[in-house]
Parts: sequence; structure tokens; C-alpha cells
Amino acid sequence: MFPLVTSKERAIRRMRKASKAPLPEEAGKRISEPGMFAAYFRYELPDEMFSSVQLALLLRNIERASSQEERDKIYLDTLQSMAKGSLKRDDFLRKLAEAPKAVSGAVAKSLGLSAAKASAHYTYDLMPGFGEAGHVLRLIGFAARGLSARERVEYLRECIVDSTDDTMAFRILTVLPAQKDELQLGVSVADLYPSFADHMRERYGLMVDASNLNVNNSDPWALEYWGRDLRSSGIPSTPEDREIQYNFWRRYIGNSRARLASAFRQFFLPMAAYSTDPTPLVENRISLKDLRRLYQDLPDDPTLTSHDRASLQTLRRLLDGEFKDGFSPLDGPLYEE
Repeated sequence: MFPLVTSKERAIRRMRKASKAPLPEEAGKRISEPGMFAAYFRYELPDEMFSSVQLALLLRNIERASSQEERDKIYLDTLQSMAKGSLKRDDFLRKLAEAPKAVSGAVAKSLGLSAAKASAHYTYDLMPGFGEAGHVLRLIGFAARGLSARERVEYLRECIVDSTDDTMAFRILTVLPAQKDELQLGVSVADLYPSFADHMRERYGLMVDASNLNVNNSDPWALEYWGRDLRSSGIPSTPEDREIQYNFWRRYIGNSRARLASAFRQFFLPMAAYSTDPTPLVENRISLKDLRRLYQDLPDDPTLTSHDRASLQTLRRLLDGEFKDGFSPLDGPLYEE
């Protein structure tokens, strides 16, 4: 009844489901969470809950603020007053996601913009509708619902451009247009894509100091999508964007074999199950010509970790054409020695 399943198998199953997962409904009464015990059995508010009084005060302060910058600060100060990943912050964001249903359209719009600007501070789950970022995605979606069709597109475009994490920008672009029922927005990926491209160009463009960019807020699947030619699907992508990305990675890696290994592991061929040749996906991020040259020419680095050396071994296998029929981590370790 309870078969043994490795952590890799669980990760792969989650990844296979992630692209098809709808945003979840309200997460019920949360009676399975230990932090909620006091609320049910001692009739008192536990520290792990964000009270309705606190939420009402926050919304009132945001409504009275004189500028979007002031609202952004109020929101970010409130968010950072709670530990990242804590039950209380999850409760805050879960309740805030429903706020657009009870406040004016202007306040809801301001909340969504503030939340998008803080996207580098959230925890992210493989399933788009879960975790702190999942609550924020619903907040932005519900805020958009209160706007006219034209305003809705402009608002979502603004949220994409202002997102400080690629994953949030990418999920607004691809997840929100696919929602049904109460979160059906009547917008398309094609409507929003120009702003996603602007977001990515600002992050990785020719004027960016690539060698010093913090890639912790970069997303391998957002980068892969940005590198595609989507014009045949009616999405206004441009071939120049792929070249911009190629140039960024050449500048980021520079003369460092360790950076080549890390970038390959995290971004060019991230851990996943590939049912077909992953080479086209890699080439949406960096050219195989560049990868081959870097692999062959960069000097050895005595600081390479075992993960780095395993990453370079996987890169060699890709260049040798070993993954033409696809590859699954279950078939053998990608990045372990």
C-alpha cells in the first residue's frame, strides 16, 4: 500500500503535474496544521495567524496612502515583519488574496502592484498555485477581475514589468490567462508577451553588468520561453531576444569554468524528465556552439565542487549527443558523483 518512492521520483512527478495544475481554491480551514490548534481548541488567536483586525488596518493604510511608492513601502514592511516561509506570513498572503473582492478596484490594483514588486521575497512552489507566490498570483488575478478588459491587460503588463522575480513574471504571463471560473480573465499570452519581453530585456540586456547579476531570482523556464520563436503561434516574439540572452550568458560565464558548470546545472539543462532531445530547449538559452567552445577552452578550476564536475560531465554527454532520445534522472544521476 505504501511503496518506497525516492525524493527524485517525487520531484519529477510534481514537475510533470506543475504545468497542468490550476490555481487551487481557498485552502480550507487548515485544521491539519499544528499552528492552528489554539484557534480550534482554546478559542484564542495563535501567533501563527494574521488577524482580520490587522488586515483591515493594512487595507485602510494602503487606501489612505498618497502615492504608489508609499503603498509599496507599507506592503513590504508588513510582509517583512514576518519570517519568510512562516505560517503567519502564509496566512497573511492567503487572506490578502481575497481582499480584492472586498475593496475598491483602485485599492485592489495598488495591492497587486505592490505584491508584484515584492516578488523576489516570496517562497515559490513547483505548483504555481501553492506557496506564498501562489497566494500573490491569486491576489493579482482577483485584482485584474475588477478592471475593464482594456485596463486588465495594461494592469497585468505592469505587474509583469515590475516583478522582481522572473518566476512571478512568467506565471502572470502563462498561468493567469489559462484560468477558468472565477479567475477567468479573458486575456491571452499574446496580449501580455511584449511586457514579459521588456521585463527580460531589462534583466538581461546588453547594458546589464552580467558578471555581477544575482541570478537567484532568475527562472530557467522563463529564460527558455523568452528564447523561443513564438511568432507562428501569434505571440509577438523576436529572434533578437535569443541573441540578447546568448550574449548575457557569455558575459556572465566569462572565463570561469565554475560558472559554466553552475549555469548549465541551474539554467541550461535543469533537473527534469526529458522525453525527447533537450538540445532545442538548451539552445533557447545558449547556443551549442558557445557551450562547446566554453567547455573546450575554459581553464580548469581547482575550486570546482563535485557537483560542478558532475555538471560538466553531463554537459559533455549532451554535446556528444547522448540525450537524443531524451533523459530522465531515474535513468542515472544528472548532477551527482
